[in-house]
Amino acid sequence: MLAWEQGHGPAHRVGIASDQTSYGRLWQETHLDGLPPQVDFETDVVVWFAEGHGSSCSDLRMDEVIV
Repeated sequence: MLAWEQGHGPAHRVGIASDQTSYGRLWQETHLDGLPPQVDFETDVVVWFAEGHGSSCSDLRMDEVIV
């Protein structure tokens, strides 16, 4: 888990970054503040999951994806 923020970026979107360049683009698309955390792309990828829900729905948080 690199970040978890409510109200940032477009909802109902997913994205993946497998190198530093695509990670930079993905971080910009999320509209998160600051610099993205370091990632070792030799062993990991970054997945962005942006949910969207109404005010009557509970929050959803994804902490880990294991393949």
